[in-house]
Amino acid sequence: MREFGVRTDDGGELSGIDFGGDGPAVLATHYPGFGPLQLSGLADALRGRARLVALALRGHAGSTAEPVVGSADPDDFGRVAQALGLDRPVLLTQSATNAAAAAAAIARPDAFRALVLVNGLFPAVAEPHELNHENPIDEDFGPQMTERLGLDTVARTPQEREELIDAITERATRDWLLDVDRDLRPEIAFGVRETEGGWIYRPTTDVLVTAFSLPTQGPYVPLRATYGRIPVPVHVVVGETSFDHPGGTDVDTLADELPGVDVTVLDAGTFPLYSHADRIAQIVLGAARDA
Repeated sequence: MREFGVRTDDGGELSGIDFGGDGPAVLATHYPGFGPLQLSGLADALRGRARLVALALRGHAGSTAEPVVGSADPDDFGRVAQALGLDRPVLLTQSATNAAAAAAAIARPDAFRALVLVNGLFPAVAEPHELNHENPIDEDFGPQMTERLGLDTVARTPQEREELIDAITERATRDWLLDVDRDLRPEIAFGVRETEGGWIYRPTTDVLVTAFSLPTQGPYVPLRATYGRIPVPVHVVVGETSFDHPGGTDVDTLADELPGVDVTVLDAGTFPLYSHADRIAQIVLGAARDA
């Protein structure tokens, strides 16, 4: 396992963790708000049968590239794959990042073997007016995330840094995550980085608000027709009790609404990579094998 960095056109960097492994390449992203060590469970479940590379989203952990709507630029995936020598990786993304993954696959049909999209589904509707909201977040979203995760707090001393890590770990485990049965402290610690005057957990509230401020039109709201434009196999993984589904999405009818898309509904919440890493590893390996 090693940390990597890839420069971007804006002078920033995309960082992440190369977990290693043999077999087909898998390029994965964490859920916005966390970090690449969230993929540790998937790495364990793959047991070296694939090379897993976990990308830190923009503004998260060591990725200093400018934050964008959707949490990733579609070019980010190809840039990292090329820099690390990944041959047509399976691309696994979560939540708001799924739209950028679709855009990347449409723009570069030969770059990816398959897509595995976890939660944060595209609205399975035909037209924007069928959505029941204008934006997946509201004005309370930023303050709620600040409070829930203790974001934007600067630790001035090494002792305060350790206390910050402990506080965020405790808050995340108690108040937000579902079905987590492992110690999150290493994951949170990885996201605490040096800043002016001390240390801060990355992302900040502004980064998260930007990531989830998805418009109702444009490339970040692919509608039903978008699935048909994706030139590689698509596997959608849904936690049936996730709070991450946009308006217009009915997980019970999703497979019927999206013919040709492989849909797996798990008895899980918003973070099935914690609770169902073994099942998702099977899906990833199957996607690599069958593509």
